[in-house]
Amino acid sequence: MKNIFDFKYVNLFSPDDGVEFIHSIIESLGYGIRDYKSPVVREETLEAISQLLELKMLEVYRWGANQKEQNNLKLSDQDILNKVEKQWFIGADYVDFLGMVMFGHPSWYVNKLNELGFTPTTDWKWFVKHKIGDLEKWIKENRSKR
Repeated sequence: MKNIFDFKYVNLFSPDDGVEFIHSIIESLGYGIRDYKSPVVREETLEAISQLLELKMLEVYRWGANQKEQNNLKLSDQDILNKVEKQWFIGADYVDFLGMVMFGHPSWYVNKLNELGFTPTTDWKWFVKHKIGDLEKWIKENRSKR
């Protein structure tokens, strides 16, 4: 299991596109387009999704092709992970990911970053180093207590 708070994975927490699609998460973990079909990469990506869900740092915004019937469901983290795993068929590629689940970070997180001065043109890695510091500690101190 990877430590998703290791700075080399900091893009997982980028409010712009670090977790938008499955391929975004794969790339935030340091892999590229040639790795999309790797079973090891799939397993590591599902583990990262699981960790982000557990931390309440990931929300589902769209379920892809089954959007209408699933968008308003209240699912447990494990149910979300199971649905992602089911949607993510073996051999999926970039275009396939665009039709699957779409993620985002919770609004409290984006709002807190904006309060610190983050904008769409801000260099994310610089921002974390100079404005946040210990990202894991910052998240735990600032996240909703619900």
